This record gives sequence, structure tokens and C-alpha cells, in this order.
Amino acid sequence: MQFTGLKDKDGKEIYEGDICRVSIPLHGDREFVVKWSEEFARFDIAISHSKNKDEEAHWVPEHEVIGNIYENPELLHQSKPVSQA
Repeated sequence: MQFTGLKDKDGKEIYEGDICRVSIPLHGDREFVVKWSEEFARFDIAISHSKNKDEEAHWVPEHEVIGNIYENPELLHQSKPVSQA
């Protein structure tokens, strides 16, 4: 796994393939996967429960690494999708 150069809210290094969680006001916790974007030559985070495959989100310092896609794939299915109003 490639180091992104970023750290989570607890100072833990973030690597490609890590699963991060962030709490979004009014929507609860969401999980994201850190991935490399060939198109933009940068690391991005993909929303795990997005209707659009690989929908991206902005990085915020409140992210917390909770596992990775290789050792903890079940973490991607724990949170509920944000409901559409």
C-alpha cells in the first residue's frame, strides 16, 4: 500500500486502500476508501455507499482510519447510505 503523505485525526498515516470514517452532520458516519486517481495523478477518497461508482469527496482533517480493504472489507458495509430527500 502506498503512503499518501496524509494523516488522520489521530495522527495515523493514511495509505492507499485504507478505509476512513468521517461523521457528517445530519447524516451520521460515512466510510470512504483511499484510492489513486490515474486521471488526476493524486489520491482521492471514494464514497462507499454512493449511487455513482467512485463518487469522490473532499478531504477533511476529521477523517479516521478504521481499517483497510484487504484486512477489513466488511467495514465498507456497516454504515447506512444517506437517504435522498
